Amino acid sequence: IVGRGGPMPTCSMLTNRIAERLALPKSIAQAADITARRLLPHREAYGATIPSISAYSLLFACRSAAIVHISHREVLKAYTDAGYRVRKSDLLKLGLESGMHLPHPSKDDFVRAAIGRLQSSERVAERLRKSEADPKQYFTTLFERAKGLAASGTEPNGFNPRTVAAGSVYLASLAMRPKTFTQREAAETLGIREYTVREYCSRRLNEEFVTPGGPQVRP
Repeated sequence: IVGRGGPMPTCSMLTNRIAERLALPKSIAQAADITARRLLPHREAYGATIPSISAYSLLFACRSAAIVHISHREVLKAYTDAGYRVRKSDLLKLGLESGMHLPHPSKDDFVRAAIGRLQSSERVAERLRKSEADPKQYFTTLFERAKGLAASGTEPNGFNPRTVAAGSVYLASLAMRPKTFTQREAAETLGIREYTVREYCSRRLNEEFVTPGGPQVRP
């Protein structure tokens, strides 16, 4: 797929196309180009294609900017939909071979991203308006409670930080009024399947823990 301008212009063009599909800011595509410039000269040694380098660079830029609502699944799907074959194993190998490991966002970053998506939801905004609730106060309280739950040392094993964050946001909302979003909507904020969040919440609720600053949450 290398065009007349060579690997870098080709990679940059592809990255910009995918960034537009994912509604990412221009600055993210530009940051991805910087990473791609470091990877492209060694692509044969890494056994990597230009699409896989483009995908890895874009994901690297998202993680570096704490844009955590874009998961690797969404990135891979965007490339597949555009007609390019990029697999998760390609990204894992590229990170290992290059030594440029993906930045790891904190739990707070994931919680903040989930709540940010809820704040931008018109459905959630409409429910708050109908209840005459103060959005700023509601989301500030939700963030503090969810952050406390996500940081809890009693979280079940086997769940990634993305699931922990989305599940913690939903669990924190159970002690609040009005009810503004569903478990499915909480899962969608970070691109997670609903049943994964449901399982996490079920296991946490079975522990009968107490939400920070709120009443006890029970099944």
